[in-house]
Amino acid sequence: MDIVASLKPRRLVTGLACIGLTATTLIASPASATAFSATPNTSPQVTNLAAPVEVLASAPRYITGYTDHCELRLKQRNISKGHAESVVENNWRKAYKDREHGTWQYQDKTILVSLNNNGACVTVKRL
Repeated sequence: MDIVASLKPRRLVTGLACIGLTATTLIASPASATAFSATPNTSPQVTNLAAPVEVLASAPRYITGYTDHCELRLKQRNISKGHAESVVENNWRKAYKDREHGTWQYQDKTILVSLNNNGACVTVKRL
């Protein structure tokens, strides 16, 4: 049985296959859920690495500040800071990592908010 497939419901190694790794040893007790070793994946299981992957491990849960670029985009696109903050606070469970820019993406039906790893808002845009 593929260990990555068996752990998906518990989300212990979410996205492991998407970075080209396969778990070879995993201690799945809650106290030591992070202890594993990985080897390069020899079979091409993942074909689209640009697709968003839902990751819960380290996405910021609130906005800690705003970059100058974000402040400019908020003003240009007529988006309030309160709206951006509510999108992050209400959608952090669905946040995904943008591999190209290294930012976390949050969205509702109207806007997309990008945060860096420290929780600073990098940019916003209307959908």
